[in-house]
Amino acid sequence: MTKFRLLRLISVAAAVAVASAHVGTAMAQDKVLKVGSLGVMSGPLAGWGGVMCQTAQTFADMRNAAGGLTIGGETYMLEIVCYDTRQDPKVAQTGAERLI
Repeated sequence: MTKFRLLRLISVAAAVAVASAHVGTAMAQDKVLKVGSLGVMSGPLAGWGGVMCQTAQTFADMRNAAGGLTIGGETYMLEIVCYDTRQDPKVAQTGAERLI
């Protein structure tokens, strides 16, 4: 498995884990759903992670402007949390742990 594929796999897994973990947490708090975006946002591959983060933020802005995201009858505002892995698997692991 190439380093890029490993980082991409870690990004997707972290995003799913963060989204899953925060659904239950958000219900008990201020009705804000935090979604993590883990990717390369600096260096030569910055375009990939940067675009992913910007796309997630744009989606969140559009949903929030439309009144939020409804899950199970409850409405939540979306908050995107981006973490730069710097194309380093160890930094990606730290980022995934912080996002969870």
